[in-house]
Amino acid sequence: MPDLFKHIMTAAYNEKLAAGQVTTFLLSLFGKNPQEVVVAPTEKVDVDIIRDNRLVAADVVRGGGAGNKNVVGKFSAKEYTVPLYWEEAPITASMLNKRLPGIDPYTPTGRMEALAYFASRAQVDNTNKILRAMEKMAAEALQLGTVTLVNTDSLDFKKKATHSVTPGTKWDSTGNPISDIEALADVIFQNGKLKPNTLIFGQSAWDAFINNSNVQSYLDNRRIEPGNLAPGEIVNGAKPWGAFDIGPYRFVAYIYSEFYDVSGTATPYVTTDTVVVMNKDARLTKVFGAVEVLPQFQADYSEQGLPTLPQFQPGEFIPFVYNLPPAALMAGVQSAPLVIPTAIDTIGTLINVDT
Repeated sequence: MPDLFKHIMTAAYNEKLAAGQVTTFLLSLFGKNPQEVVVAPTEKVDVDIIRDNRLVAADVVRGGGAGNKNVVGKFSAKEYTVPLYWEEAPITASMLNKRLPGIDPYTPTGRMEALAYFASRAQVDNTNKILRAMEKMAAEALQLGTVTLVNTDSLDFKKKATHSVTPGTKWDSTGNPISDIEALADVIFQNGKLKPNTLIFGQSAWDAFINNSNVQSYLDNRRIEPGNLAPGEIVNGAKPWGAFDIGPYRFVAYIYSEFYDVSGTATPYVTTDTVVVMNKDARLTKVFGAVEVLPQFQADYSEQGLPTLPQFQPGEFIPFVYNLPPAALMAGVQSAPLVIPTAIDTIGTLINVDT
């Protein structure tokens, strides 16, 4: 019987993914390595921001009588209560009496099979809502250096003012995107100690960039081969456009025009006239705090034969079910996520690049 439940729930899960995969390109930059994913046992986490991790060359002078004092692991820290997302949906008796997709209409619907199907649909929908919230967090952290929640609670990672630049001359006029990108890259390299290697364009920023006469002249220089802009396959919602060199830097370019809905209004994750300039290999952390699901309701989920869906991870997305007498059973998921741009000084933005 558990194999049947698992088959039905996995089928429902795959059905929802096929209907609309949540695009999380920006979120995928966080927690790339196991050490960058933190599952905390408490509702508060320590937010650490690296400020300097590059060794300084020094001359050694003997006979001074004292050693040279050094600062090890320079960073700033703050304790923060992680936001809790609690999403659930009712499973009613009328739903359990309906024929399931793909099932013979003359075959009676098993209550437990129907419960498995509708619970999984609710789990996937609710998980996707949280993933979209996390993608919004990642977008704000990368562009603004802050994360602001719907309840106006916010966390400021203290992005340097020099890492947010408005070009003096707009790119859709006579501006020079090549020199603007290189200038910001120099600042990022000096402060963050890592060379930026990734450009993430909003839609209008890309249009202004690719149609700019200075860019076209630079890329079409017959004496050198600065790179090759050519469309690639979509990567988690982002469109790769090849790579090119500017001075000492090698950049891979992406357009990211995905959006989320706010009261029916489409809002792009990356502001349309913005370019994120960053090192995608820098440390970006994904944290999950403790949730508020009581152990008995986690146990109820398992005891009803409902297996964990592929998207769920222990401590990250916690599924649950509980009875709501007299007519419904509630199926839901909790998660307490936060993204932390630990290496904040390796990230910069060019804003308002076009008119």
